[in-house]
Amino acid sequence: MNNMQRAKNLFKQAMCPGLKAISLSLLLASACAVHMQASTVFDVSGTYQDGATLSGTINIDTVGNAGVTSANLALISGGTTYDLELGAEQTFFPAAEYWQVAVTSSAGYPKAYLGIFLGNSTNLDGYTGGSLCSDTFDSQHNPQLCLGNESNLFFLGNPSLINSDLVSGSLSLPAANAAPEPAALSLFFTGLCAAVVLGVRRNAKNGSGLLGGDAQGNAPV
Repeated sequence: MNNMQRAKNLFKQAMCPGLKAISLSLLLASACAVHMQASTVFDVSGTYQDGATLSGTINIDTVGNAGVTSANLALISGGTTYDLELGAEQTFFPAAEYWQVAVTSSAGYPKAYLGIFLGNSTNLDGYTGGSLCSDTFDSQHNPQLCLGNESNLFFLGNPSLINSDLVSGSLSLPAANAAPEPAALSLFFTGLCAAVVLGVRRNAKNGSGLLGGDAQGNAPV
């Protein structure tokens, strides 16, 4: 019996019912970790009519239908940078097929409303990125998507006064999001290693070595 065959036999021995249950639990936990990773990070980019630019990230619950969960954005206008965070307002407009979310500075203004176009979806579950409602996006389609509603930017304390419309903008997944979650990989390999390690201990108690020798180190027949 060669070493490769002995290793295969060891793995088979390790996968006894009890160890199978442990390994399966850990592997299932890794699957749950991916599923429970509800908050997905998206890169935000946008340009307004007055030349202001928007960049940064927002987190969206793409599993539990909780909408946008946080925002870390930078608005640059007239040489000044404003930090914007998630506001209290989120609304779905079914007729126009977009999800509107407010982001605002700690002082309350400037304040921006972002229209996240969803198409045929009614929520952000499964969202993978796309266009923000804007002048350019609307003009590319007939009839207009978002029903002609653009993402707006306010600088004054009067929300009825629109200071600037979004010319173009989008949400996109960072390249890093395409890689498997480190926590999920860790759980997967933990489950695999647990089966092997416990199998080795079981063999040791039974008087056999890693490659099938006895407790005295004699080679297998």
